[in-house]
Amino acid sequence: MQESQEEKLVEYYQSSADQYDAMQLHEGDEHYNALMFLRGILAEKKYDSLLDVGAGTGRALFYLKEIFPDMDLTGVEPMSAMRQQAIKKGLSSEQIIEAQGQSLPFPNKSIDCVTAFGILHHIQDPEPVIKEIFRVAKKAVFISDHNIYGMGSSQTKFFKQLLRKSLGFHVLSQIMTKGKGYHDTDYDGIFYPFSLFEHLDGITNKATETFLLSTKGKAIDLYKDASHVAILAILEN
Repeated sequence: MQESQEEKLVEYYQSSADQYDAMQLHEGDEHYNALMFLRGILAEKKYDSLLDVGAGTGRALFYLKEIFPDMDLTGVEPMSAMRQQAIKKGLSSEQIIEAQGQSLPFPNKSIDCVTAFGILHHIQDPEPVIKEIFRVAKKAVFISDHNIYGMGSSQTKFFKQLLRKSLGFHVLSQIMTKGKGYHDTDYDGIFYPFSLFEHLDGITNKATETFLLSTKGKAIDLYKDASHVAILAILEN
């Protein structure tokens, strides 16, 4: 019997959890850059609580804990091996809890700031997760993730943007993955063609203000040139 995408993703994280930080987390990478930007926002806004969805081994939580020791920091992570690594590194079981992004165990508008770093491209249908993030968030949402339209050579970017415009995102996804709809890799497990720009209208409509930035390399036109982007959505000042 062929493994499902979900089973393959679980297997990837279970087998790589103890090496995950060395494999995936590097100072100066896109999510580190996103964290540095978020750090400035949190210092200015003085939020009391933050939830990191798909917290993994706790990278964002540990980074923010050093800077904001009085902030109530919590992470949710569905993979037990990843949670165990976070606990080994110093988080308590109350700080890193088991939960799926599609069903967050928190009341409406109960957390000042809700974040997601590089998780949405691992989810076949990210829209329910985005909706849950906004349901729980009281004051702000911060999401850092892929932009497939800004990845690759100039020619690759051009053709992806052209195909998206003429044939739509679904057809482009099928072409990019040779009909599978997803990528299966040793370095990042199962992930799906994803661009934060596909969800930009919905995010903007939920916010009073939004700020969009490139988190890797240089880009004048973020849609066309930025391989990784982050968005800050302010819900309440």
